[in-house]
Amino acid sequence: MRTVIVGTSVAGVRVAQALRRNGGEDEIILAGEESHLPYDKPCLSKGMLSGALAPEKNCLLTDSAAAELGIRTALSQRAVGLDPAAAVLRTTAGRIPYDRLVIATGASARRLPWSNLPGVHSLRTRTDCEALRADLRRAARLVVVGGGFIGCEVAATARGLGLDVTIVEPETTLLPAAGPELGALAGEWHAGHGVRVRVGEAVHDIVRVGSVLAVELRGGEVLDADCVVLGVGAVPNTGWLEGSGLDIADGIACDAWGRVRGHENILAAGDVARWQDPVSGAARRIEHWTNATEQAAVVGKVLAGASEVAAHRANTYVWSDQYDRTMSFVGRRAQATRVTRFDDPRKGGVAFVGADEQGGLAFAAVVNWPRALLAVRKAINGSVPCAAVEEQFATVA
Repeated sequence: MRTVIVGTSVAGVRVAQALRRNGGEDEIILAGEESHLPYDKPCLSKGMLSGALAPEKNCLLTDSAAAELGIRTALSQRAVGLDPAAAVLRTTAGRIPYDRLVIATGASARRLPWSNLPGVHSLRTRTDCEALRADLRRAARLVVVGGGFIGCEVAATARGLGLDVTIVEPETTLLPAAGPELGALAGEWHAGHGVRVRVGEAVHDIVRVGSVLAVELRGGEVLDADCVVLGVGAVPNTGWLEGSGLDIADGIACDAWGRVRGHENILAAGDVARWQDPVSGAARRIEHWTNATEQAAVVGKVLAGASEVAAHRANTYVWSDQYDRTMSFVGRRAQATRVTRFDDPRKGGVAFVGADEQGGLAFAAVVNWPRALLAVRKAINGSVPCAAVEEQFATVA
């Protein structure tokens, strides 16, 4: 039995490892378009970008570990097509027949009209990181377009390198997906470190004038920069699946075990996959590291033929390190109708807890408060009422 995993993302690597861990004896081929060995992406905007973390310390699967597990890596092979009827994956290096296929091709940075300008960067791959780091070493002024988690992390790293930094975010707060409460705090932290935070403003155009990038805001103001980072979201890498017959609208449609609808020998995991929620029946695509690893664990069990594999129910969980703070976010802020703030009286941590219309725990945002984070993660995965969670905060400090 040959299992081909396309995509050397954390989801792809973890599927291979989980298949072996659960006793699967398949021939495993792990194919990916990058030339680098698989690496962890959360570090790209922090330690890898600053240069504090060496690339060899950020490896998900070394050559020796792959050999020990019997995983054959096929790097520098970009997927260009799929023929499910013939069970053949087409790559830039040729055709790879499979008995079972796992798609873990992740997502790519959303592109804007200025993406190809010299000095304008996105950050999604190690190559992106290396190019951006080289430009930051020569730059004095950085404009970050987009104040989400990636944009804020890049801004914090750049300030640590001594650059003059401006964040431009069209919403009224930083971290808009996490809600105004955490976004307002993040704005205060960045401003306190000398970052100019421009919320409620959008970029109209970016042009290059000699060695300077002119970032024009919609109100007409122009910000001069030596370097610009676009942090405006990502899109699933499904273009190569056009014509394959797979449902690829906003990611590959899967059931709650990662099996691709209509194709019993194809599964998908990670940022590229849209899994069905076993409770609500709704399909969701979640672009976060933890979700990718949890899905991979399920797919590995399914491939290994484990009995009674529990369906995966995804809950958004993302963490971010900015300056001396670690912030974590779980759940869905948009579902909260009431939000309560709690403060750690001993160590200065902060938590926001949101209840939905039925009194359930909709979301929580936690900063520098590990015990509070543990409590809300357990609660949101166990459907604990929000009132019960709020009562716990008297004891978790």
